[in-house]
Amino acid sequence: MEDGGSPSIGILVFLVFVLIDALFYGFGAALQAINNKQVEERAQTGDKKAMKLKAMMDNPIPFINANQLSVTLMAIIIGFYEVRICSITIYRWMVSDAWPELTYRIPPVVLERGVLVIITAVFVYLLLSFGVLAPKKIAERRPESFAYGLVGLMNAVTTMLYPLTYLITKTSNFCVRILGMDPHSGPGVTEDEIISMVHEGHEQGVLEASEAEMITNIVEFGEKEAKDIMTHRKNIVAMENSQTLEEAYRFVVEQNKSRFPVYEEDIDNITGILHLKDVMVCYQKEEQRGLPISQVEGLVRPVVFIPETRNIDLLFKSMQSMKMHMVIVVDEYGQTEGLVAMEDILEEIVGSILDEYDEDEEQIEEQADGTYRMEGMTELEDIEELLGIEFAEEYETLNGFLISLLDRIPKDGEAFTVEYGGYLFHVLSVENKMIQEVSVEKIPETETTGEDE
Repeated sequence: MEDGGSPSIGILVFLVFVLIDALFYGFGAALQAINNKQVEERAQTGDKKAMKLKAMMDNPIPFINANQLSVTLMAIIIGFYEVRICSITIYRWMVSDAWPELTYRIPPVVLERGVLVIITAVFVYLLLSFGVLAPKKIAERRPESFAYGLVGLMNAVTTMLYPLTYLITKTSNFCVRILGMDPHSGPGVTEDEIISMVHEGHEQGVLEASEAEMITNIVEFGEKEAKDIMTHRKNIVAMENSQTLEEAYRFVVEQNKSRFPVYEEDIDNITGILHLKDVMVCYQKEEQRGLPISQVEGLVRPVVFIPETRNIDLLFKSMQSMKMHMVIVVDEYGQTEGLVAMEDILEEIVGSILDEYDEDEEQIEEQADGTYRMEGMTELEDIEELLGIEFAEEYETLNGFLISLLDRIPKDGEAFTVEYGGYLFHVLSVENKMIQEVSVEKIPETETTGEDE
């Protein structure tokens, strides 16, 4: 090996490079972890460091380019100079002072290469540990200290290196254009990445909980189908077309809805939609009050049927264009599955919409004795989150899940108890073959332990 220089100088330079690496990686981690909202508030008060930090966060590309350039240069210098100096020094020490007989047992070329590999591994380990990983973890825990403490230095380094990074960027863009690609078009952002960014923004205080929930709902909006948001046929409030206008008037004024499906004989034969405003207008004519609603001209509006698999994004657009506020969902056999109102679609974005006539009823209520009262139509996802248990994916409501465990349709007024997941589900009320109310209590641990034994 040829003489590579002073080992002490090489080690000193290496330590300096580790420190520079630590500053760059620590500052980069701090930029990602710092609370953006707090930085904006401090910048608005005239804080110069906050203003520099905000400008760098708004346009991080120059800093990223300077960071990459600096780290790359240091890696090249360490690889071609630092490792060489140390490997030469250690190799000479081994063959001349420590173990001179090694040259008789191991060929000098093999020994030389072995020392080079070991020194390279040690340098990489030290650089990654103290120049990359450690400062990143420290900065993530104290982002304000790193960000505000280093923003002046990093801003100066970025400005100083800008001419070189600008030249490199233009050269790389030219190469990309030669290959027929747009250098400014980045990879598409997936829905999971958007949701992850929204959650991160909420955790950092940039987004309110309601804003984060709304954005998440919008992203997931296009994945849902009519069957996911419809009102099930069992819960449809409808009228038979043989009812008189007088009966219809008395019925609609008692309800907290404005539109009602109209059927002939049974719910699978829906013939139209009745609007509260139309009932009020037609009711002004006394001679029509005794007529069946099907015979009152202009009262029952046409109905639109959709399959249960209709995408709600497309459904929303079609309902807007047709000026329809309610559609009927049918299955593959033409039977009524449920209905979708415009309000149901909007609630998928903004959450539950209640007006002054809606009763804000909780589907889950905790009792004084620690048990829970739940409605049969309570979604299993809410129960999973509350009780910390998991249900089979093919069921959506507590009613459907308990009936599957019972393995038969319960009779009206029947009461029974089902044990699942360390809880007892006491069915308190059954109406129209559907479970209406359930009491849930946790099985004492001593009792469950005794049964397991």
